Amino acid sequence: MKRLLLTSTMLALCLALGAGVLPAMDGTDVWTAEYYSNPDWQGYPVYTEYVGYPPYLSLDWGTGAPPYAPADYFSARFTMQTWFNTGNWSFSAIADDEIALFLDGANVLDTRGTGMSGKWVGKTVSVTWQGMHTVEVLYREAYAAANIYLTWAWAGGTTPPPPQYPTLPASQSSVVTMYGDYTWCIQNRLHQKDCFQQVGYSPDKGSIEMEQAIESWNYCEPADRDQTYYVSPQVPARVYRCSKTLAGWFPME
Repeated sequence: MKRLLLTSTMLALCLALGAGVLPAMDGTDVWTAEYYSNPDWQGYPVYTEYVGYPPYLSLDWGTGAPPYAPADYFSARFTMQTWFNTGNWSFSAIADDEIALFLDGANVLDTRGTGMSGKWVGKTVSVTWQGMHTVEVLYREAYAAANIYLTWAWAGGTTPPPPQYPTLPASQSSVVTMYGDYTWCIQNRLHQKDCFQQVGYSPDKGSIEMEQAIESWNYCEPADRDQTYYVSPQVPARVYRCSKTLAGWFPME
């Protein structure tokens, strides 16, 4: 089996696909990669890492392998949750040796046992609802070269109106709670921990430091309550949490 090299034609196809991609996912999404020391995804993974961002999955180990996996006859599973608008989406992949792609558990394309190593495969599927979807990729290496490339692009259809969630409230110029005056933090774009005042033993400052920075400064209660807010047509709805300081909402993703 010859080692796969992306030719100029392949690279042009990659760029063409990328140009057609809509802003259909949260930029914080990454692939969870799990590698197995056998070709059938059996047992526990020998190594786990986070790789790439949607809609691309691009890895090339040459004639080697991921850490702790054998150079030949290993397998990998890549998973993520990402946003798709309603409509048609074109998936395209090439792998040496085999790849299988699933969207919300439904098989989209599968080259296992088909002798398609090193050949482009693709399929267009219809996504019937807007929101977060689960993408899973199975990869199998036999021997010699080991690589995988996957992407997807908008292929037409209708985009529905924004989801019916409340709009993220605009930040107030001043917020005071039982845990402090947060006006200084609002004015200087500081993390809520910088204006926190301890009251008894709960909450403690360490737990507040672990929160994301507040994006919407508004008195909220109870603490740790989750709410899905719609931000804008360019940004999918996101889950926000009421800070332990009660001073506002920070994103969970």
